[in-house]
Amino acid sequence: MKKKNKQIIALAIIVFLVSYISMYSYITCKDIEQKHKEASLKWKIVESQKNDAHNKYQVISDYNSAVNEYNTVIRKFPNNIYAKLLRNKKMEYFSSGSHEIPEIKF
Repeated sequence: MKKKNKQIIALAIIVFLVSYISMYSYITCKDIEQKHKEASLKWKIVESQKNDAHNKYQVISDYNSAVNEYNTVIRKFPNNIYAKLLRNKKMEYFSSGSHEIPEIKF
């Protein structure tokens, strides 16, 4: 009888440990899944900020290229004569004022 009780107690302990481990694994998996979702969202935000910065610099670059082309055209003969008659002046390049790398916030 004592041997059977020991087996039942051992079996109960094993069932408890297996259920505890399963519950812990479930909680851990949920935590990992939640952290993965948060990291994925943060990565999307970083990508969005990077794309926004890239688009801004692309617009500035396009504008400065157009200004360079305009300034070159009004300096060459005979366009320089027409530019003086029409009072067309040299355009200024766009400058953001700072040449620092933009900070990306998480």
